[in-house]
Amino acid sequence: MTLGGICAGLVAANYVLGYRHYYEAQGISGVGFLGIAVAMLANANPLGILLSSLLFGLLDYGGLTINADVPKEIFLILQAVVILFILAARAPAKSS
Repeated sequence: MTLGGICAGLVAANYVLGYRHYYEAQGISGVGFLGIAVAMLANANPLGILLSSLLFGLLDYGGLTINADVPKEIFLILQAVVILFILAARAPAKSS
């Protein structure tokens, strides 16, 4: 539990120290859900967690980069579609 708390604090430290240099109350909302989605896609495999977290990080960064042209919600929908397609491909096929 302590190690998990330390890791969560390090995630927030990135936003406070490097991003805006102050804390916002709603600045890091949704990070827990994103962590659950990453672990679920990786099937609790350490290498898979690294790869899926890089995928979601690239999607978040892409959303921030082209925010002037494309709304952020498009990237949230893209994340949901990626999760659905990967989980649907992993689901066992029913035999009749």
